Amino acid sequence: MAHNVDFLAATGTGGGAEATTAYPGETKVLRFKALNPGLFVYHCAVSSVALHISNGM
Repeated sequence: MAHNVDFLAATGTGGGAEATTAYPGETKVLRFKALNPGLFVYHCAVSSVALHISNGM
């Protein structure tokens, strides 16, 4: 199953989900510069959302 991370609160719509999507056997590296201090929520943005939630993600 594909997986990714969505930094919606930090970057706006899409939050990098497309760029960070990794498929089985694939590795992605994300580099970023933390410019604003604070707490930012992140989550997975891969379908099926219901399946992810039911698995505690």
